[in-house]
Amino acid sequence: MWWWQQVAAVAVLAGLRAADGAEACAESGERCGDGGRGGGAARVEWVEEPEKLGSSDAIAVVVGTMATLPLLEDMTQVYPAAEVRLVVCPACLGPVNSGTSWEPDAQRQELALLLPATLEDEACLLAPGLDGLVPKARAMRRPDAWLAQPSSLCEVVDWVNRNSGLERELDGSLSSVGRRARELEERLETKPLPDASCTVVAAQEMTPQRFKDDFVLAGRPVVISGGASQFLPGLFELNMTEFLAQHENETLDIKVVPRRSRGVGFFECSEELALWDPAGARQPPRHVQDRLLDRNRVLVRPAHVSAFPVHELLELFRTGRSGDTSVYVEYFRMFDALLERAEATSGSPHEVLGIGNLEASNMWLGAGGTVGCLHFDPFDNLLGQVSGSKTFWVLPPGAVEEGHLREARFSLSQNGTVLRSELLNSTSIVNTPEDTRVAEAAVGCTVAPGDLLFLPAFWWHHVESSEAGSDGWNMAVNNWYSPVWRKPFPCTACKRTANLVAHRALMLFE
Repeated sequence: MWWWQQVAAVAVLAGLRAADGAEACAESGERCGDGGRGGGAARVEWVEEPEKLGSSDAIAVVVGTMATLPLLEDMTQVYPAAEVRLVVCPACLGPVNSGTSWEPDAQRQELALLLPATLEDEACLLAPGLDGLVPKARAMRRPDAWLAQPSSLCEVVDWVNRNSGLERELDGSLSSVGRRARELEERLETKPLPDASCTVVAAQEMTPQRFKDDFVLAGRPVVISGGASQFLPGLFELNMTEFLAQHENETLDIKVVPRRSRGVGFFECSEELALWDPAGARQPPRHVQDRLLDRNRVLVRPAHVSAFPVHELLELFRTGRSGDTSVYVEYFRMFDALLERAEATSGSPHEVLGIGNLEASNMWLGAGGTVGCLHFDPFDNLLGQVSGSKTFWVLPPGAVEEGHLREARFSLSQNGTVLRSELLNSTSIVNTPEDTRVAEAAVGCTVAPGDLLFLPAFWWHHVESSEAGSDGWNMAVNNWYSPVWRKPFPCTACKRTANLVAHRALMLFE
């Protein structure tokens, strides 16, 4: 179950929170005048308690008292009902009671809170701990922001815009950021890459402005030749074997799969259900089965070994004694010492994407000879190749059918044999049953040592890692960022739309 689908939360950029509402209104000039308002179809709702707020595609502005309602009711003339709900809920802003209400800051006299929109929890069809016997209950949302003593409608609108990603003027029209984002949506790259080739730009030719305009806002992947060595120089002064030896008393989590033909390990691939359940006796609950994209295939997760000693990993890779198994260090949250080395220089693409929306930093470490089957990530990805090489076979969003695939998981016996044993009721939504054949339209982007790859969120990719480099490792580091372009999933036909919080920050970036 994926944490980022639990709630369709709105990421709020720290840099945009700096000015309070009054200052932001003052800076916006004529937008804060007494001009006419329009567009409002939002209505006032009455709710007795937080649990009855329900799910909605709209932002919820919640007040606990009628005192500020006249001012906030004016807000409903700015935002359509599909964007913002105004909810009066006296029990929502009372003293905290077993987690069923939210407590404002009495000293600041906060009078309203903003809750993110909620979408259907596609990532988890099952109730945790109940083995999937009933659909998952929806968790209570947490507020994204509080509003203290607004003095004008302009202040309220600015507060909603800054904390929700909505971009409305007082008259209900889109702001300049919103209009620009809509224009870019119309031109967003939705077809295979031009000339069926991967775009490669030399690091010295890639300015932050070009990276932002031609690739991030255009939603197009690019390999920046020499980008990792130029923008992440600390990693190329590193001997990974020596580094791990310095941390040999620590542990890592590793993933293990059986080797297939030519000694290659295939990770996160789909297989025929019959390999896991020949008799067809282990069916998932009906509400899960009815949502499956392909009932005859399962998405196979690697065997997971937690707290694997670093010194044993070094010995394993040094001697090549993994036998019939392929081992990979995946989603490794880097040691602090390694994170310092991975710090990007000024003027790097990381500065463009990293304006307050870094989700995770990972290291990918193995001996090479592995394949990551076709999938997408719901994050913008910057990957720097340190040793060995990878080839990403990429396809744009919508090129491959999306849907729920039932999951299975390899397990590891005491003698090190990989077994097909765990057939799960849970599902994956970022993979596809088409992973065994990369479509002919896929474009190959090879990332050599020292290169940097930008891959926008929701682009499909099948990843082949070469044999290890001269140092014995195939190593890459990556950052995942909140997506500039987002989409519902699984939904093959859904188009990408602008994450307006990120767009506002990018428009200000120079």
